Amino acid sequence: MKAFWEQMHASRNLKWLTDSDPKAVLKMHEIEPSAGARILDFGIGTGGMARYLKSQGYWVCSVDISPLAQLRVSGISDMVTSFDKEYPNTDIGIAHLVFQHMCDEDIITALRNMHTSYLSVQFISGKQKDAELRYLRTTERMLNLIQSVYPRAECLWQGSEYWIKGFQNHVCRYANLGTGD
Repeated sequence: MKAFWEQMHASRNLKWLTDSDPKAVLKMHEIEPSAGARILDFGIGTGGMARYLKSQGYWVCSVDISPLAQLRVSGISDMVTSFDKEYPNTDIGIAHLVFQHMCDEDIITALRNMHTSYLSVQFISGKQKDAELRYLRTTERMLNLIQSVYPRAECLWQGSEYWIKGFQNHVCRYANLGTGD
């Protein structure tokens, strides 16, 4: 998986690297961080979210499997690391269009390394089988994965679901991701 993402980052393949407008992502997730909040940016993409968050005065920890992605924000984010390393405590974690590219075991590893009050996740699911998107999950399956690490986790909020090109998009915010049980 790491080699694939290195190749996508090297080619700046925007089919795979999220280049979403950070303001639109925060609005979609209904996130309004308080001044000075510590934010976990999970999945660097082109680095737009990290740049925007830093420009707004937030402390940012950017996480990605790709060293090239990590390098892209190394002079911007306060901390840059890989999903399999422990991250510092944060107020909010944002995983925008990342988890559908990760197997269950890697998501569980990432969750075990997170210490955040809230985690907002956008992911896709769908009936159509797409060889490039092997890890499509329902909202129930995503909650089950999170609860396998944090049994008291709950879905606090679920945004409107919508369909794009045969895939259903979900935006969910989870709480009680403390230190795990």
